Amino acid sequence: MWFKTSKSEALVEVPSFGRYSDANKSQRQYEHWEKALVSFEKEEYVESIANFLPYLKDEVADNVVWDRSEDSIRFHFFQGSRRINAVIDDHAFRAEVCIAKTKSLNVGLLRRLVEKNYKLNYSRFALDQENSIMIVFTSALVDASPYKVCGGLKEIAVHADKLDDILMDEFDN
Repeated sequence: MWFKTSKSEALVEVPSFGRYSDANKSQRQYEHWEKALVSFEKEEYVESIANFLPYLKDEVADNVVWDRSEDSIRFHFFQGSRRINAVIDDHAFRAEVCIAKTKSLNVGLLRRLVEKNYKLNYSRFALDQENSIMIVFTSALVDASPYKVCGGLKEIAVHADKLDDILMDEFDN
């Protein structure tokens, strides 16, 4: 709630716009973070991710949606205009986001992406079968600590949301 017209009037609730921020976590969310860390230390890797998701989910905006089956967890969330999709199975964690679809592969564009790969800590740029530019974060589940997963998801979300418009404007594919 941001605006108040006068002292006697109630606050007006404004919908959430823009990029997601994890600046305001509740005590309940921090409890899920602790559970995720404990599960990871006990080598319960899938359970660690299952405990991490409620930490990631904004209690007001409902920004993370997941589905847990017997052998995997699938989830997605939005960062600005980009949707980040992830899947976790018994062995691996994979998150990806499509930045842009290209009509043709421009050498300048590909060079720019290769150069940007060196600046990424957790993820990498990739092309799918339809020549769509993707950012992909993968990890063996045994290495997918909540710290690494949080850092990797943040990296792909922020870069995807920033780069989609920049690359489209610059290379107009």
